[in-house]
Amino acid sequence: MNEYPDTVPIVNLRMPIMFTSATCIYICLHLAFLLFKYYKKNKDSTVETRLHLAWFSVYLSFSFMFIIYMVSDLFALTREFRQHVLHIGYITVGTGGLFFVYNFEKLEFINTKRIITGVLFVLFAILVGLIVHYYITGTWGFAQYFSYSFNIPLFILFSIYVIKIFRKLPWKQKIYTLLIISGLALFVLGFLMTTDAIIIALGIGTASYLIGQVVMCCSLVIIALFNFKIPTWRELEWRDALRSLFIIYKGGTLLYQHDFKQQDDRKYNAMMIAGALEMIRNILGEVMNSDKLETMDIEDKKIMMIQGTHVIIAILVTKNLESMKYLLRMVLDEFESLFGNVLEKWHGDTDVFKPTVHLIEKIFK
Repeated sequence: MNEYPDTVPIVNLRMPIMFTSATCIYICLHLAFLLFKYYKKNKDSTVETRLHLAWFSVYLSFSFMFIIYMVSDLFALTREFRQHVLHIGYITVGTGGLFFVYNFEKLEFINTKRIITGVLFVLFAILVGLIVHYYITGTWGFAQYFSYSFNIPLFILFSIYVIKIFRKLPWKQKIYTLLIISGLALFVLGFLMTTDAIIIALGIGTASYLIGQVVMCCSLVIIALFNFKIPTWRELEWRDALRSLFIIYKGGTLLYQHDFKQQDDRKYNAMMIAGALEMIRNILGEVMNSDKLETMDIEDKKIMMIQGTHVIIAILVTKNLESMKYLLRMVLDEFESLFGNVLEKWHGDTDVFKPTVHLIEKIFK
């Protein structure tokens, strides 16, 4: 007796396949929503939110892909109708891939000069041509198999990104990256197991389809768990954003200053720092909640501040990065832990805080 994919719709294991498909759709839509929400929130402040927009397009197209495959495999009554629905799926995934590459290549550090976008656009045009050819001639084309070629430029682009970002990540985040890569590899494996060619080759019918769906569900969970733990390239470049760090006593006295970069225009740099200190001293007269981070603009830079029990830690930076908030809190905790007793009885000698240089080197190394 003929079985899927020779006949449609799927009859064997229908309910488990429907459940796994619905699960994949939910995960993809949920991830797409979170990524788009993050993009909208930060699009005016970070260039690298384009990375989140790119991944949003991928997950959104995947969700449509699962919906289309569910319709084509579980509800199509004829192979001809299934083919019509699948063509929509190929166009949807191709569009998502094109949008992903377009936004990905806008990131400055990729440096691929739109080559991969151009290649993918050509592949997309060929795919559309194959689908049009099918409707003109009425003969089965190679659209399904050709659509797999989209993975090649996507793989190349993602490999470039991973290689560049992997070098800058600490070990914990390198592990997260490897887990995401493993999740993506599992997704590809699961997807292949749901294709007609593999199902026919394995000879186990809808069991292969179900296994593939389960593998894709597991891979999406892995990706979802670790996708947001990897910082953007902009976050990894936080050292370039550093200018000066100030530790100020609660009365307004500067206890310690550390300049991270020696500016070419020393006079301008001195004026900038003086202006920053004046702004900090002014805000001391206002109510500032302990452990609450404040951010102020000063010309083309920003001052980020956090207040502790005895001191305010302020940092002059060129970009407002999440990593700076973490570093500020670390400096505050370490400094007040190291000099807590001194600060309680301090009488004006700033030389006692000279060992702070070692603390700064340890935290910002």
